[in-house]
Parts: sequence; C-alpha cells; structure tokens
Amino acid sequence: MSNKSFVGKIPAYIGVYNSLYSDIMSGAYDNDTILPSEPHLAQKYGVSRNTLRQALVILIEDGLIRRSQGKGTEIVPRYHVKTVSKNYSPMLTQSKDPVDSIEIEYNFGIPTDIARERLNLDGSCIVLASDTVYRSRGRAIGYSFIQVPSGVIERIGKDICGQSAIEELVTKDIFSICEHWDLTMKSIKANTMEAGFLEVEEGDDLLLIEAILSDRNGAVARCKFYFIPHCYQLVFRL
Repeated sequence: MSNKSFVGKIPAYIGVYNSLYSDIMSGAYDNDTILPSEPHLAQKYGVSRNTLRQALVILIEDGLIRRSQGKGTEIVPRYHVKTVSKNYSPMLTQSKDPVDSIEIEYNFGIPTDIARERLNLDGSCIVLASDTVYRSRGRAIGYSFIQVPSGVIERIGKDICGQSAIEELVTKDIFSICEHWDLTMKSIKANTMEAGFLEVEEGDDLLLIEAILSDRNGAVARCKFYFIPHCYQLVFRL
C-alpha cells in the first residue's frame, strides 16, 4: 500500500478571514456596529464577493459576527463566560449577555415516576419542582426545570420561606454542594410548554442539557436546562 500526501493551496477566503478577524479583535469595528456592505468589504479587502461570503460564514460560526434580520451583518459584543462547572448554574454563567432578571414558579408534590427513578426516591418523598425563566434586557434567553427532594433541603438546612429563598436554592445552593454531574446534551425543537416559557415559536431550535446533580450522599437534584442557542456559549473543560 502506498501513501501519498499533498500540499494544498490555501483557500483565498482564509486571507480575508484573517484580516477581518484581526480588525474585529483590534477594535477597528466597534461592538454592536453593523459591518459595511459586502461590496464595500470586498473592495476593501481586495477579494470577490463570493470569497468574502465564505470568510463571513466562518466568522459567524466563530461567534464574532451575526446576521440580523433587516439590519445587516453585526459585530457580536465580546464577552467572557466561565467554564461550565459543577458548582455553578450554566444558565447564569454561560449566557452571552448578563442575566438581569429571573422569574420563578414552584410547587411541592409527589415526584413523577421518572423523578423517583432518577433521584432514587421512595413513593412518600416530597419534591420541590421549579420552572425558572432567565432574562437579559427584558427577553427570555433560557429556562430551567429543576426538582429537589425535600430531604436534600432539610439536609443542607435551607430555610425555604419565600420566593427569594427558593430562587437561591435552585440557582445557587444545589450547585454549591454538588460533587458530580451525570448529564446528556441534545438539540431539540421547542414544544408548546417550552415555547411559552421562552417566548419562541413551537419548533424553534433549542439546546437541552439534562443533569442529575449528586454529592457524597446521593442525588441532589434533577435539572433540565433549555438554552436559546444564540444566547449562550457553553465552554467545557474536560
């Protein structure tokens, strides 16, 4: 068997991609501003419009620019997100824009069969179930459904009188005691319930992370995190 290797020609769009990347990162284009038109950019960087478009596609994939309906091609604000950690809620740490308000609904009741199985509970256990919407500048960007056994709440000595205490429990406390996540991640289409919470259309694309949070004593919480994809960037350290 013979092996052959070839040195290919570097595509033309790589050069204009590098130039655009450098200009964006150096501040030649301000955050939240609209890029000049494609004919203008093609002329500025000395390439065809087709070559320019190939470079723009990669910049979109890299999260540096985005196309906005009726506006054009926009520079995405540069931001810093924390690495996904077992000790922090990804709904708060991984959003591109800061979460500035939270809306929460909750109830206490007998766990569903799947919660009983995943959390290893008996039939008499009471579970806190919460629906939480995360907003940035007034718009919904993420939603979580979280179930916490009453035994866990008692074990950590949490006083859950009042909505602010419940909010702290499901956005902070369960993560601070967590030692391990068992999680799955998948792309889904929004159903009626999710579309209602997130104020999107049914069938819109969402990213879902399902996780069982555990500590040395067992399961702490069952979590379902629903992300509007363009509002979050998930960064993992494996």
